[in-house]
Amino acid sequence: MNAFNATSYLSKSNLKKLNKAGVFVVGVQAVPGADGTWANGEVALVLSVNGCGYVRDWSKVYGAIQAGTVAALFA
Repeated sequence: MNAFNATSYLSKSNLKKLNKAGVFVVGVQAVPGADGTWANGEVALVLSVNGCGYVRDWSKVYGAIQAGTVAALFA
């Protein structure tokens, strides 16, 4: 089994921003594209917040980090 490496999806500085907000990336999951196909390589990040697991689209997580609205991912 391959080890999960969060820096394959987010930079170290973005991971630190998530960690400061109490959000930890614990895994990755392949997801189908908007057209329902699996061929596009889209991924969702598996996140841990206060012991609860969440699956969020990679692009939404990245956008929330850039906008400074990480908490909005869980509202």
